[in-house]
Amino acid sequence: GGHMEENGGQIGLLETDIDGLEKKISDDRGSLVTAQDTLADDQLYLKDLTERCEKAANDWDQRSAARAEELKVIAEALAVLRDGRDGRKSVQELDAVNQRAFVQR
Repeated sequence: GGHMEENGGQIGLLETDIDGLEKKISDDRGSLVTAQDTLADDQLYLKDLTERCEKAANDWDQRSAARAEELKVIAEALAVLRDGRDGRKSVQELDAVNQRAFVQR
């Protein structure tokens, strides 16, 4: 009769283990669903953030190109003012002429 009792006890333990494992599987499935939802939300956020960053980078590139062109034009204008162009006098030369004319009055 000892084997039967021993087997009965082991069956009881196994049934308890099975109940515990079924609960753990159920809990783990719930955790998995939650993690999948979080992952989907994070992926959507990352996609949106990536698009916004790409747009900002594109805007920055366009502004940088526009500023570079403006700086080039300003540098050219300063060179004309400083050095003159096409036989015209520089600003310093014109100032000197104006200064002499003012002094001669």
